[in-house]
Amino acid sequence: MSIRDKVTRREFFRDAAAAGVVATAAATLGPRVVHAAPGIPDKWDAEADVIVVGTGVAGYAAAIEAADAGATVLMIEKMKFVGGNSILAGGNCMMPVNHLQKKAGIEDHVEWAFEDYYNNGEHRAVPEILNVFIKGAGDTALWFEKLGIVWRGPTMQNPDNRVPRTLRPDVSKTYQGANGLSLIDVLNQNAVKRQIPIKLEHKLTQLIRPDPAGPVLGVVVQNAGKTLNFKAKKAVVLATGGYKANHRMCRAWHPLLDEQFNWSGGPYTQTTGDGAFAAMAVGAGLGDASWPCSFI
Repeated sequence: MSIRDKVTRREFFRDAAAAGVVATAAATLGPRVVHAAPGIPDKWDAEADVIVVGTGVAGYAAAIEAADAGATVLMIEKMKFVGGNSILAGGNCMMPVNHLQKKAGIEDHVEWAFEDYYNNGEHRAVPEILNVFIKGAGDTALWFEKLGIVWRGPTMQNPDNRVPRTLRPDVSKTYQGANGLSLIDVLNQNAVKRQIPIKLEHKLTQLIRPDPAGPVLGVVVQNAGKTLNFKAKKAVVLATGGYKANHRMCRAWHPLLDEQFNWSGGPYTQTTGDGAFAAMAVGAGLGDASWPCSFI
């Protein structure tokens, strides 16, 4: 059975979260090196089944799905507010084969979407991950509706799409705006409803993986000058965005991407590759990271 044949919504978010970890880890340079990792702390300052690093759309989606599956969840965010890159986004969500297309009489197919997106990305996408995204996109649109998003669309956001398939939040009395902020507002409301704690101004510095061949047991964070250890009894999800605010990493891919090209979204968001460095330090592999977020 191919990956296009059967992918549930929970599997989609699970695999998307895994893909986020791989993509984040790939955003560093050099050979694969495993550095000395912190050992098991004498005491833990907090613990949860699942620790989610980052409060953008990906982080909230992972946290909500984990909570709905019965796990205890803890989210950490290095900024003073939630949202990450997502609060600055236009909110255009490329979701092929969705129910609003069907309602509008627009024919679309998984195979069409795969060809369009694969060509748009100049064949750099990992086919298996792209298939998971496309197969789950329509279900994800319904998932957002269930949480409270009102969609406007479908539209032809990208001219290289052969049919209109992009959805965007419409105005609503239940959330702010009609863009990426709307998604964050709704996701945050749902996280609050599920009593998911969010620790702001807690910056990830290390992953705790004493055994290089074993699981990640938790995270080391910095808050107000203090070093804290948080235990993850089941999993750590890295949803820390890219590295477009780290000019050193950007210049490694192209020397012209220096400080004058400020795509970081600062001071509202700081995508400095924290998750990438933490993942690499405990043995994460490398991939093609020559397209940082927004460098198009």
